[in-house]
Amino acid sequence: MRSDYDIESAEYLMQGLTVFQSHLMAPTEETHCYRLWQLMGEPTNGHVVDMGCGVGSFAHFLKQFAPELEFTCVTDSEYQIEAMDRMNAPCTPVLADFRNVKPLADACADILTYNESLGYAPLQETLPEASRLLKKGGRLFIKDYARLSRWCPAEREWEYRFFWASEIIHEAERHGLVCQQFVRPASSYERYEKFYNASAVMQQRHPQCECDLTAAFYSFTKE
Repeated sequence: MRSDYDIESAEYLMQGLTVFQSHLMAPTEETHCYRLWQLMGEPTNGHVVDMGCGVGSFAHFLKQFAPELEFTCVTDSEYQIEAMDRMNAPCTPVLADFRNVKPLADACADILTYNESLGYAPLQETLPEASRLLKKGGRLFIKDYARLSRWCPAEREWEYRFFWASEIIHEAERHGLVCQQFVRPASSYERYEKFYNASAVMQQRHPQCECDLTAAFYSFTKE
């Protein structure tokens, strides 16, 4: 049986989308990833572990800006692993649940990222693993959401948790990850809205998409 990742990843790719994010901070996938790289402080080297990586497009675009970065892309979708191989994604793909990435050693990452993937599991399960994988002084970057109110009908339809910013920051700090930055960057939902409206598959699987939230970017340092 095909998983949600398999079905929805194929739907994105069919419509020419490779960055599986709903809120873009720039008009194109490339410029959106460039904006993310700027928010990360424009790192030029180090080992990046991208948790919930989709088909490796974040690695693809960041390697254009910083060729010396080395990427490991973690997903629990065999379809996405196969797509990365077909698309020659510039990373080492790892098939694993990002709550417990057994193939990766302790303190192996200089940088760890979640790009609209953090909500697929409870914070109490994801953030301890992020802390385990990061070197001392390593950086955690999260591009996700920040809830603005309790109103979130979409949460009943999607297998995704929409956290309050305070929840993320508090839980990260419990695991030695000190918040350095929290911003609500300007972003647009237009691309995703167009994709959703053109996709009978997405409308059938997720009839409700409304939630009172904003795009958010968080950065942390491992103590």
